[in-house]
Amino acid sequence: MEIEKILESDFLNRISFFNFENAITAAFYTDENLNLVNANANFENLFKKGIEIKSQNLLTLLANLGVEQEIISNFRTTLNTDGKVLIPQIKIMLKNETRYFSLLSTKTKSPFTKNLNGIQGQLIDRTAETILKQENEKLISLNQEAYDSLKDKNAKLEKISNRLAKYLSPQI
Repeated sequence: MEIEKILESDFLNRISFFNFENAITAAFYTDENLNLVNANANFENLFKKGIEIKSQNLLTLLANLGVEQEIISNFRTTLNTDGKVLIPQIKIMLKNETRYFSLLSTKTKSPFTKNLNGIQGQLIDRTAETILKQENEKLISLNQEAYDSLKDKNAKLEKISNRLAKYLSPQI
């Protein structure tokens, strides 16, 4: 007997998504055509209130968040060819604030029921670490500038010292 006949598909989708409900990431599950079937509260909170998230196409939702079309196209292509995709950084504007996310998705295949065949994924907020990395890169750049300046000043002092050495005794 097939499991679909025992459990209705909505119940199967809810129970299969159980582990993601309390995730700190923005988790989602779509059907094979990338139409949203389930999403946790963190995913829904990415969008303005009043927008119905369920049953919308994931690619449309990403476009509504301001994700570049090239990234969306690469997402679809990689998912179709590899069955999984990792996009390390997506820039999204939320409430006039630039935020950075990683997008991880994979196709799912269930031996029990076709209702669980789809795509599961997560948007992981990387804003804090991205800002920290940018600040670190600025500090490295400033450090390099200070090092280069010190190196130039040492070279100038060495030149002056060599010029003076012609006129002074070695003890001085």
